[in-house]
Amino acid sequence: MKKAEIKMSLFWDETKGITNTIPFSEISLSKLVETYQSNWLKVRTERVVNESDEKKQKALKNNLPYITPYGCFLPERNNDNLTYYNSNLIAFDVDKLDIKDAFNLRDHLATKQGCLISIISPRRKGVKAFFLISEDIPSKQHDKAIKDNLVQLCKLLDISEYLDKIDQSQFRLSQALFLNHDPDGFFNLDAIPLEIKLQYQPQKEFIKVDAEVKNQIKDLDLLKKTRIKIYLLGKVVAICKNFMLLGEGQRHSAISEVMKVKCNLHYLPEITDEVKNIFKNTIEQMYNTKKEKNEGIKYFEYCWDVSKSDLQNEKIDEIIKDLVR
Repeated sequence: MKKAEIKMSLFWDETKGITNTIPFSEISLSKLVETYQSNWLKVRTERVVNESDEKKQKALKNNLPYITPYGCFLPERNNDNLTYYNSNLIAFDVDKLDIKDAFNLRDHLATKQGCLISIISPRRKGVKAFFLISEDIPSKQHDKAIKDNLVQLCKLLDISEYLDKIDQSQFRLSQALFLNHDPDGFFNLDAIPLEIKLQYQPQKEFIKVDAEVKNQIKDLDLLKKTRIKIYLLGKVVAICKNFMLLGEGQRHSAISEVMKVKCNLHYLPEITDEVKNIFKNTIEQMYNTKKEKNEGIKYFEYCWDVSKSDLQNEKIDEIIKDLVR
């Protein structure tokens, strides 16, 4: 892909902020750099930086304009609405850094081959960087391809120590990325793509529960049900504990983890409502504002509804078979 062909959707609605999903305009790479360096964005960024109250600062950040780095989306931001795709661009969002580390990382990434943009994040706690790579990524495999190659990318960029600080939700095809002014930000429209040989992990095969086990499920006794319930609720608790440890920018995408339990509830359908309520209550506790809670629950309901069903779980099958013998 030629660098001149990079295009993105720009989103800007001062009243709706991040909840707005209707594009304001299409933006080229050169126009994006102009926006980053504009006085208009500088004024709005300074409001975020100078706000000492954390909740107010977050609200100001959430009202900054944002883009979809991987392409253009119409009529609204959604993976299925991709109209233009930047097939060899990767956006990194490294978060939860102290100020010194953030500035050092920004300057370090600016020295690496492929770097188009490297800037400090709106609240000065992270770095956002755009890289061109030498291979195209199929749009249908976008998120998976980057995650499969993340360790390799970190090694090539000499940032392996920051691997656990990288927000992997930023690799989603239609993921939003806030814009902010950085007076010392790095911009290079003539970047030479980073040389890399992409490697793909095999797709996980989803196996339906076999007929023999299905028949046994119908006749589970109390002991069998109790062991299965303990196992499933153990998975629920582990996922919920992880939810409460997540930082901003990681929470929303992590909600899809609930599907790992939903797909196995056919083994013990009578606990479905109990499990769903545990997840909902935990997700509500993750967020601070009513708007965030509503968005979180909305995404949870979506994940719950689209989750695969009747999938095999080897551990539960072992429980059933061990008890049958």
